[in-house]
Amino acid sequence: MRKHTTIKMHRKLVLLVGAVLLINFNYFAQTEEEETTTRDSSRVMGADINVIIPPTGFLAKQEINGYLNPEYSAGIILSVVPGVSYLKIMEGMTEDFFTTNKLVKVSEEKMTSANGTKGVLYIATFMLEGIEFMRYTALYGDLSKTIWVNITYPSKYKELMDDEMRKSLNTLTLTPEKR
Repeated sequence: MRKHTTIKMHRKLVLLVGAVLLINFNYFAQTEEEETTTRDSSRVMGADINVIIPPTGFLAKQEINGYLNPEYSAGIILSVVPGVSYLKIMEGMTEDFFTTNKLVKVSEEKMTSANGTKGVLYIATFMLEGIEFMRYTALYGDLSKTIWVNITYPSKYKELMDDEMRKSLNTLTLTPEKR
């Protein structure tokens, strides 16, 4: 029985990671009439995962460029968009973006990490195989780049996860080598 449960959990994690990557890169796959400087998916790269300190229980996974917590089916995926400020990316975070990606926007708030890195946090929900998930999309940066953080976990763990995820986002830095 334990083996079957473990296989189901791994399957859900694979689906979850796939959904996160699809939504993250869908923003950049817009029509050619739009500005290619902010929509070109070739500009999205893996960020140094050390830009953030994950909550306890999250394991570094280079394959997804982030962290996973298999016990809670939770993931943190990091990307960097060079040459584009988070303010420019925010212009594309419209209601249409959320609707197209089957996300229900819950909130939007400006954030500043402990080291002074400015950004914005979008919180949304989505359904996957009949389970509601929370999605935190955090965009932090400066004039030369944006760190795009996607955090996903089942909504039933919100009471436990929300504060931990916010603490983790508060550790974000654009210069991990100075930690």
